Amino acid sequence: MFNNACSADWQQQQQQQDLVSVNWKDCIHRWKRSREKWRSEALRLQKQLCDMTRSANHWRQQTGIVQAELAKARGALIGWRTEALRTRELVRQWKAEAIRWREQAREWKRRCCELMDQRDDQQIAQLCHDRYSCGYSRCGDYC
Repeated sequence: MFNNACSADWQQQQQQQDLVSVNWKDCIHRWKRSREKWRSEALRLQKQLCDMTRSANHWRQQTGIVQAELAKARGALIGWRTEALRTRELVRQWKAEAIRWREQAREWKRRCCELMDQRDDQQIAQLCHDRYSCGYSRCGDYC
């Protein structure tokens, strides 16, 4: 019996050692597989990070280019707005000048008409004066 117990105990110990050995080998095998899995995952993530960094750098450059173009466009727009305001002011001044010239032309026309009327009146008066001083009978028909 002791022999059997010893034998059973020894078998149990042997089974436990085999289990420990198997568990240890299995554990090492799983650890190696896990390590490979995580290594490949780390490499995949590192590659993904490199791609994302490259993409981020590309978009950063693109953003810089777009911002520079936007600044140029904003500057051009400010220049155009300034030019539009200056042109609007010039147009307002030219309109005021045109109105002044039109008023001056009306005044000159009125004065010309007055002078022409005065001239006509003077000529008529001269003709009438000549008519009476002329002595020709034919002149009287025209005067």
